[in-house]
Amino acid sequence: MNRRFARRIRPTVRGEFPDKVATVPDPELEQYLVRTINRAQSYGLETDNDLTTFIRLTLTVSTEFDLRGIFHSILTDKTIPNHEKIEALFERTNDEDWEEAVRPGLYAGRAFA
Repeated sequence: MNRRFARRIRPTVRGEFPDKVATVPDPELEQYLVRTINRAQSYGLETDNDLTTFIRLTLTVSTEFDLRGIFHSILTDKTIPNHEKIEALFERTNDEDWEEAVRPGLYAGRAFA
């Protein structure tokens, strides 16, 4: 299922993030997408829209934004229904949180091998 979704979303990712994925071969991009989908699902994210938004955030903000402070707290908060977690990321954070998520540091890493 995750590989199938990764294949389905791959053209969208290539279209939206040409500078980041233009030189990445399809198999490597699919591996990244499957890993990212698995990580999103570990937080309870299930819908295509939530999974796609999570992928977009990893490519826009940081490949590991979800491991940082408030983002991790929101995604692992059992009191937030899974279908509301993506919305909560935007409602419960401020500009400083997003700036912190973009900064390289402890969690900095390459998206592609």
